[in-house]
Amino acid sequence: MCADRLCQRATHHRGALVIHDVNKAIAHHLAPTPGAMLTTVSGIGITLAAALYAEIGDPSRERCLKRMSSYAGLVARLKQTGGPDKDAWTQGRSRRACVPLKRCVMDVALKIGQYGHEELKMDYQRRVNEGQDPRLTMGRRMLRICTHLIRETDFFLPPSLLEGAPEARREYYGRAWDKVLIKWRDRSAIKQALADDAPLEQWRVMLNDLYDLNLSNISPQYDRLRQR
Repeated sequence: MCADRLCQRATHHRGALVIHDVNKAIAHHLAPTPGAMLTTVSGIGITLAAALYAEIGDPSRERCLKRMSSYAGLVARLKQTGGPDKDAWTQGRSRRACVPLKRCVMDVALKIGQYGHEELKMDYQRRVNEGQDPRLTMGRRMLRICTHLIRETDFFLPPSLLEGAPEARREYYGRAWDKVLIKWRDRSAIKQALADDAPLEQWRVMLNDLYDLNLSNISPQYDRLRQR
């Protein structure tokens, strides 16, 4: 009996190591790409960011957002016959939707509803209260936000701060940065994410210059972990 338990534990341990190695490899591949900017959104971890970045594809390919939403099966199809004066009618969502992209976007929406920035969580709950399917309707919004972050290699800002005072943005960046670092530390890829040419490192340097910040390029827990 004891031997069986030890065997089970050893198998579980080997499986955990394999998963850790896979997640680490995913993080290393994501770190130098624009997809790394998705990790600046609270609620989006590295694995989900990598999956969504892989499905959205090359940011240089200018895809119409409406077509991408339709491709992901997030919007109903419209059909119109008989000339421009005739009314169009909905036919439901396409069965040819890209299932992996749809799942990624819906997972992102769900995570935002649970762990996202407070403004996005409130929007998610509003959709729930109105009887919508928030995974689809919030998914469309998150697809728009994530596509922008990838194409523009941008750092996520909550809507209220887009036109807010510089002091408020400075405070937000200072609080958000440590959370981003922890995500990459947990995947053992913080050095790759903050290499000289990596998008996150370029943002770190720019934010330090623009807002007179002192954003670190090491994990917030570095000193504590080093003393173990």
